[in-house]
Amino acid sequence: MSPYCTKLSNCDRFAELPVEIVELVLTNLSKKDIIALRSTCRSYNGYFSQCLVRRIATESTTEKLLGYLQSAIKKCLHRVLALLLAEKRTLADMKTGLKETALHMAANDNCAFAARKLVDADANLEAVTKYGWTPLMEASRFGHESVIRILVSAKATVNYQGFHGWTALHLAIRFNHPKAAQMLLEAGANPNLQDNDKSSSGCGKVKAWGAI
Repeated sequence: MSPYCTKLSNCDRFAELPVEIVELVLTNLSKKDIIALRSTCRSYNGYFSQCLVRRIATESTTEKLLGYLQSAIKKCLHRVLALLLAEKRTLADMKTGLKETALHMAANDNCAFAARKLVDADANLEAVTKYGWTPLMEASRFGHESVIRILVSAKATVNYQGFHGWTALHLAIRFNHPKAAQMLLEAGANPNLQDNDKSSSGCGKVKAWGAI
């Protein structure tokens, strides 16, 4: 911690400073110093967090931003996620080297909060990864029902055929997620679509589950 930051953290009346003064002070501090202040002056903790996220959003590379976002999704850091998206709405459609978006990450990690926030931020529902997966396909592959519900409610394409000609329904059935398959069918998924091997998504299996 810088000497200046140490002096501030020891000041009993620091928490009584006007927000404008605090903001001016924070512009001259490093991210490390702001983190240190958060732990020593808890009355301003929320404001420090907001300033820290704003600094991260403006100074970080796309790769680092996506790393922060992925970490927030995995750890269910809802406040951090909301602050990041509020500061940088374009983050919703940034892509990793594998062309994954934040919505793919939310679908993978079953983070319904993130999925809802991203949909509300107009994230691309039809974004496709390098391997041909949409967010709905990712959620269906893992049977993440809460995320599937959000995506189909937002009108994600249920019959998109990606890698190997598979649809979200193919994946839900292939990985044994009957509830997910039923949700997709109710949203208009076509059980008769064939993949690249001319196999349908598995009508027999779906019927055995009682989904159709």
